Amino acid sequence: MQVTCTLLLQISDIHISKYYDLKRGPDLREFCSKNLEIIKPEVVLVTGDLTDAKHKNLFGSKQYFDEWAKYNDILKDTQVIEKYVWLDMRGNHGWYILRNYC
Repeated sequence: MQVTCTLLLQISDIHISKYYDLKRGPDLREFCSKNLEIIKPEVVLVTGDLTDAKHKNLFGSKQYFDEWAKYNDILKDTQVIEKYVWLDMRGNHGWYILRNYC
């Protein structure tokens, strides 16, 4: 009997932000372009909080198109959606004042 394995990779809480921790986008880009090439998973699960959706003053939440656009640009530029099965799910930050930006 032949046994086959599927390599799944899970990442979460990326929190791409318009205002805070601006290294999150570049870090994701580097991860997608370098680390995934080494790991070579068949499926990448991105579970929750893809964007931050926090107001600059931290007293509110809002979906920012810029944050979703940055996430999508990274996926397109690094071609991960062409190389791997890429499954992403919104977390609680992705549901604040819901708009379909992804």
